[in-house]
This record gives sequence, structure tokens and C-alpha cells, in this order.
Amino acid sequence: GLKNILKLAATPKSPSRQLGHSFRNWLSNLGYPFLGEEKFKNHKGAAFLKGGDRALKDFASKNLRIKNLKKGIDFIFKSGGKFILGEAKFLTDYGGTQNNQFRDAIGITKIKRNKIMGIAVLDGIVWFESKSYMHRETKSLRGIALSALLLKDFIKNKGPGSAS
Repeated sequence: GLKNILKLAATPKSPSRQLGHSFRNWLSNLGYPFLGEEKFKNHKGAAFLKGGDRALKDFASKNLRIKNLKKGIDFIFKSGGKFILGEAKFLTDYGGTQNNQFRDAIGITKIKRNKIMGIAVLDGIVWFESKSYMHRETKSLRGIALSALLLKDFIKNKGPGSAS
């Protein structure tokens, strides 16, 4: 009834749902500019595309011909004419909604084209050695999943436009 509705409405969001905005703010600490779509398309250096989930999804669909995104993505990074599409998740528990969040991130890693790669930026319990679904899937993943703590090094050393 009404009491239950009020109780659920006052319940704080789970940490994994609160951290999306914080992750984007944290990305700005990596030292790369965030550019609007037109400047991003014409920019010769390394940069992130500025915008929300929907704007990034639309850019990926329209400009990169990535048509199979079910939801928006957390970032698009460009360097040297190559792109990284990333989905970030902070996973705090096993099962249910957290498994769905995990699957969303892992799905991005299937994007592999000549100049485009998808990566999952995962933090939390997924990295703890266990027999959980998430840990098993991460260990057998054929794509790229990494902690946010390694993202700057990945971009610099293995990402688009790098020498390696």
C-alpha cells in the first residue's frame, strides 16, 4: 500500500546506481579534454566525447555504425582516429541486478572493429577470486575488462592511437 510506496521512494539508490555520475567526473582527472560532438569529430589529439548516455549512444550509432547498443554507454574516447567505447560498473554484490549490470558492461567488449574497441571498466567484487558467475566470466572473457585504476595506463599504452 501507500506505506510501502513511501518506504521504497525514500530508500537510497544502490551504490552501483549512484556512481555513474561520479565516474564521469573522475574521468576528467585523466587529463584529456571533453569535447562536444563537432569538436570531437575534428579533433586530432586524444579526447573524450562530452555528453550523456543517449548522446554517446547516438554518436556511436550515427558516426561509428555501432547499431546494437541497447543502452547508452559511459564514455567514448578517441585518439589517432581510433575509438574506445566504454561501459563502467561498480559491482557490490553477487546475483540479480548486479549480474545484469555486469552483463551490460561485458556486452560492450564484443565491439571489435579495425578502429573501434569496446571495453568494460569494472570495479568491486568482480575481481575477488571466487566461483561466482561474474568472476568466472571475467576470467574467460575474450574482450577487455579492467579496473578504473588501470584505465589511464590502458589508454596510454594499449588504447587507440598508442604505439603498441
